[in-house]
Amino acid sequence: MSTLIFFLAKRIQKDTDIANESIRKTREKEKFILESLDIIAKAISQEQCEISEGCIRIRMLIGRSKMLDSKKSDYQVFFKMYEELKDFKTHEKRNELAKQDRMQEDMKRFQIENQYHEQFLMAVTKLHEDVKELL
Repeated sequence: MSTLIFFLAKRIQKDTDIANESIRKTREKEKFILESLDIIAKAISQEQCEISEGCIRIRMLIGRSKMLDSKKSDYQVFFKMYEELKDFKTHEKRNELAKQDRMQEDMKRFQIENQYHEQFLMAVTKLHEDVKELL
């Protein structure tokens, strides 16, 4: 009987250790997401990052956060703007575009940035405040 209790206790301890490790990894991932959002928000505020690039990055991260409410009205501009930007070419595909096509995409992107500029910057400020409270 005591052998059975010993093995059960060992099994419970192992399960607890696995659960604790999972919680630790989840916390680390969330902290990484929040810190990344904070860095992007600061870069946008300091004009070190284009609004369109920041929007895409924020949109991808905010949806992965378990601590931020991505449905919050303050954040909807990230999702609206992203929907207008998501089909633009990036990286190698952008470099493969003809100069005129690239210029047309840039003009459209600048137009979208201008359209959302004020609302976007207010949302970035709010995001920065919300993230600071959580970190």
